[in-house]
Amino acid sequence: MTAKADFTDEYNATDPRAYYANLGDLAYQVPAHGSAVFRHLSDVIDERSGPPTVLDVCCSYGINAALLNHDLSFEDLRHHYTSPAVEGLSRRELVDADRQLLAARRRPDARRVLGLDVSENAVGYAVEAGLLDGGIVADLESEAVPGEVAAQLGPVDLVTITGGVGYVNEGTFEQIVSACDAPPWIAALSLRWIGFDPIAESLEEHGLVTERLDGYAVRQRRFADAVERDHVLGVLEDRGILPNEMEEEGWHCAELYVVRPEGAAREESVDELLGDAVPHLVGDA
Repeated sequence: MTAKADFTDEYNATDPRAYYANLGDLAYQVPAHGSAVFRHLSDVIDERSGPPTVLDVCCSYGINAALLNHDLSFEDLRHHYTSPAVEGLSRRELVDADRQLLAARRRPDARRVLGLDVSENAVGYAVEAGLLDGGIVADLESEAVPGEVAAQLGPVDLVTITGGVGYVNEGTFEQIVSACDAPPWIAALSLRWIGFDPIAESLEEHGLVTERLDGYAVRQRRFADAVERDHVLGVLEDRGILPNEMEEEGWHCAELYVVRPEGAAREESVDELLGDAVPHLVGDA
């Protein structure tokens, strides 16, 4: 049985138009939830040690960077990429249109964001359009970090991921953390049916503590079909987890995990860290 809908074609296209059209049809929204978390954590790191470098894992076309660094919503981006005005544009013309949009909406507190993904087309587009400050095309689940990639990962302070856990697992995170000059913070929105425990356990060996934000559960996107829904509910049942209201109504549901060095975790809990900056909510962005 297929575990998850296949969006390979969308992730490997030479530009993001199909990505936004097809995922938008499934009410994809988890990056909007993630951006509030990532912005707050980047501000905390900035106050402690200066402006952070962010690594977005499974970055695809740079959507998390777009929302983190610009006054844009997912719906703004979807409208942009599905508008009749860009339908007939060449890739080069679309890149130019993107650059104009991003320049007009750039936040004054924009962060340096690197992206990691296996899709060369997606990463290349995000870098060319100015969404990412640098791109890494690598499968760290199956290959060791190349030397030039390790150098790029060195200054990373905050690692982010929305919905990519399962595609990447502890092997990727262990290699990223090992390559960083200092232990980074990690913020992950992980689907409930996949779970984050194997990653959390592996990162303990690096002196990192994982906390789940209690009471926080958000929609990722609608199930693509009944097969996907039945698979997710079946996995939850096998793991002894009751589906919540969102899953029963046909949605993938993500929880938030924050990983920090032990000293930082001792200073304040994840609830104290996030406070009122991130709503403990169930629902849409």
